[in-house]
Amino acid sequence: MPKPKITPSSTPSLPFMTGLDSDLKQHLVNGLKELWTHHSTALEGNTLTLQETHFVLSEGLTISGKSLADHNEVVGHARAIDLLFEMVKPSHGPITHSDIFLLHKSVQTESIFDIMSPVGGWKVEPNGRYAYNKDNRMTFHSYAHPDYIPKLMDEWCEALNDDALNTNADLPKLLDYYAFLHAGFTSVHPFFDGNGRMGRLLCNIPLLKAGFPPLVIRNESRTDYLKALQEYSEATPVPDKFTGVWPAGDAYLDKLKACCHHEYTETLELMNQIQCEQQKRDHWREENKTKGGREGS
Repeated sequence: MPKPKITPSSTPSLPFMTGLDSDLKQHLVNGLKELWTHHSTALEGNTLTLQETHFVLSEGLTISGKSLADHNEVVGHARAIDLLFEMVKPSHGPITHSDIFLLHKSVQTESIFDIMSPVGGWKVEPNGRYAYNKDNRMTFHSYAHPDYIPKLMDEWCEALNDDALNTNADLPKLLDYYAFLHAGFTSVHPFFDGNGRMGRLLCNIPLLKAGFPPLVIRNESRTDYLKALQEYSEATPVPDKFTGVWPAGDAYLDKLKACCHHEYTETLELMNQIQCEQQKRDHWREENKTKGGREGS
C-alpha cells in the first residue's frame, strides 16, 4: 500500500526545538529554511542573496532583475525542507525511493517535460562531468550507470535508515556519517539533475532523527567542499552492481568530514541566538513570578 501524501505542517516540532516558545520555534524554522535554501541553491548557481531569499520565502516578494527560475528554485527547495521535516518524524517510518522522488519533484522546478530527464524518477541516461585531477589535468569522470541505480539506491537507503545510528550516535559521529552518505550519493548521482541539492537534503536525515539541527554547507565554502568531494571521487572506483555504493568503504573522506564539522558552526550560531533569547525570556518570567509572590505575601 502506498504511503499517504505528505502535507507539511507550518511549524514542525523537532527535538532541537524543545523548550522554545512557539514564536521562537517558528523563527528558528524560518531561519533554518532560509539559510539552508540560500546556500544549497547558491552552490548550484542561484543568484539570490540570503536577504533576497528571505524576502521571497517570508514576504512572497519577487526580486527585480532576478530570473523566475531562481525564484522558483528557492521556493521549491524550501518546500522540500518542509517535506523532509515530516519524513523524519517517527510515525513516518524508513525513507523509501518514493520519499526521495517526492523531494526531487519539489527541488526540480523546471516545467519542461523530457522523458530522458525524469523528475521524480532515477536517471535513464549515463552522466558525468569534467574535473581536474591532482595533477591539475582535466579528466572526464563518469557516475554510476542508470542500470545500477535502483540496486545502489537500495543500499544507500539502508545506510540512511540505520536506526542504531539515528538513536545512539553523538554529534561528531553524525557529521562524519553525513560525509559518508554524501560521498556515496554524489558518486551514484542517481538523478539527471538536482543531485547536489538532494544530497544536502537527504544526508541531514540522521542528524534530524537523532535530535540535532541540520548541517548547512555555505556557498562561501564552495571551493573546499567541491575539492573534498572531488578528492573522494578520484580515489574511488565508480559504483556499480559489484562494488556497491562505497567501493573504498570509509576511506578518502578526511577532507569532506573536516568540511562538514567546520560548516556546522553556521547552524550552531543560529541555534545559539534563539536559545539565548529563550533564556532571557525564562529569566524574566522567573523574576516576575518571584516578584509576584513577594507582593502577594
